[in-house]
This record gives sequence, C-alpha cells and structure tokens, in this order.
Amino acid sequence: MAILGSILKKAVDLGSKIPKRKNYASQQEKVLTKLLAKAEHTAFGEHFNFTKLLQEKNPIEQFQTTVSMYDYSSIYKQWWHRAHKGEPYVCWPGNIKYFALSSGTSEAASKYIPVTKELLSAFKKGSVRQLIAQSNYNLPKEKKKKVETTRNARNLLSGYYKKYSKRIFFQIKESDPFVNAVFVKYGWAITVHKAIGSSYNEIIIKGHRKENDGITNDSYFRWLYSGVTAGKIVNITSPKKIDPFMDCVFEDACINVVPLNSKQFLIFENYEVEIKFVDKVQSLENKNVIGAICEISKLLEQNGYLFELTKPVLVVQYI
Repeated sequence: MAILGSILKKAVDLGSKIPKRKNYASQQEKVLTKLLAKAEHTAFGEHFNFTKLLQEKNPIEQFQTTVSMYDYSSIYKQWWHRAHKGEPYVCWPGNIKYFALSSGTSEAASKYIPVTKELLSAFKKGSVRQLIAQSNYNLPKEKKKKVETTRNARNLLSGYYKKYSKRIFFQIKESDPFVNAVFVKYGWAITVHKAIGSSYNEIIIKGHRKENDGITNDSYFRWLYSGVTAGKIVNITSPKKIDPFMDCVFEDACINVVPLNSKQFLIFENYEVEIKFVDKVQSLENKNVIGAICEISKLLEQNGYLFELTKPVLVVQYI
C-alpha cells in the first residue's frame, strides 16, 4: 500500500506541471466534432445528416436544433433495440458486443446501455485526469488561513450542534428527495415465481407484470394472488383497478319478454306471498328477496322444477 501511495502522489505532483487548458468551449466543440465524424455513417448519423453538421460553422448550435432529445425509453425503442439484437452501425460503428444492465430505478425494469471500446477507453482516461486534477487542491501555506476562536465560542457551537444537528438532519432528509434517497435501505428483489412457498414480514410488489400484459386473464390473477400472499404486510406500487366483471358482456337471451325498468325489477312493495310459498320463505325478512324468490319459482314451475327450501347465505362485502 505504501508503494501504491507513493505512485499516486507522484501522479498528483505530475499533474501540477501539466499546462492547464483554458478554453473549455473549444475543447467541447472538438469532442463533439470527433463524435460526429465517428458516427457519421451510422443509421443514426445518416438520419440526422451528420455529414452536413460537420460542414457547419457552428456545429454545436446546429446539433442542438437538428438532433432530437431522447429519454431512455424512446432511444431504446427507436434505435438501441436494433443494436441489442445484433445489428451493426446503428448509433456507433461496428457491432456493440456489450450492454451494461442498469438497476432499473425508473421507467423500464432494467436498462440496457451500449458499451463500446471507445467508452471504456474514455472511462480510463477520465480516471487518470481525475487523479491528476487532485493537484489543483494542494494550496500553498501562504494561501491557507488559520481561523481563531475563543473557548466560549467553541463551547457554544458545540452545544448548538448537539441540540440541533439531528433535527436539521431529519428535516433535510424528509424534505430533500436526493438526500432521502441516499438513506434508502435496499431489500431483496425476487420474482413472484421464486417467492411461492416463502413468507416475508413485508413485501413491495408491482401492480402489473409488464406493459401490455393484460390484467383480465387468469394468468394475471394467479400471479397476483401468489405475490400478495407471500407477505404479512403488502405494499403495492402502480396498482391496477380490477373487478370480477371486467370485459364481461351481458346479453338478454329471453324471447317475448316485456322490458322492465332495471331499478324496479327486484323491488316488491307490499308483496303478498302465495300460500304454497309461505312455509318456504318464512325465515326470510327482506321483502324484495321474498318477492324475487317467489316470482322466479313460478317461472321454474312452468318448466317442471319445484321450489323446495331456502338456505341462509353469508355475504361478505369488501371495502
């Protein structure tokens, strides 16, 4: 480790002797021109006419007005998916052999980022430049200033720090989403299929499996049931509204039936029960239920069926 430390120190000292670049705008323009020339004959370059952009006096301004803005989903859908399938010269010359798999914190579950040899080389150069740039923070002694304080001031500062530091910290963590994200406690992420048979104290499950997968098929309901039963406490993100009658189509198959108002069809005010039905519905109290059962029984008798008895049914209402 001592040898490594001496090597790093020499590299930092070397950086202080290298002339600093002052015109950063021109450097950025050179980098853009280099990238445009490299990707000139790709499908992306031909689509946005990189050849013409290279001939402009102000390539940066023309690039900003010509090339569209993309987020990950749009550029992958239009361009990168072709390279991912093996097509060469899509956005960069040659075949893209490697794709970095991101953690998928937004939009897609996981993102495939193209990785080229030039990108890896740029990372290496950037690391060296970061190391050399450390020499910029080595201030000479004459520029360093000593701050003098009294003992009372230090005690006062220490007292305020102990009293308010935690309060300020929690306030920042709750109000700033970026600070809050630093303190996220990560858990295990597994598929519902692998979670079958396991039990967890608390789980987070996405409300749907993937885009355009559908939420009205039996496969989805089996998957959802397996997921929510795996945890004692279940948190659902991106919930989907479902009910038993989604996509159901009701048709009236009756013939020669007089149409009735649907709101009045099962309402029986002052209904008089026929003598043959009195013993069979005496345990019921709801007049509408009694009237509906008796009237349906009359229709069933016309087809040779007899009404025998009623049984109480437990009705559970989900709120």
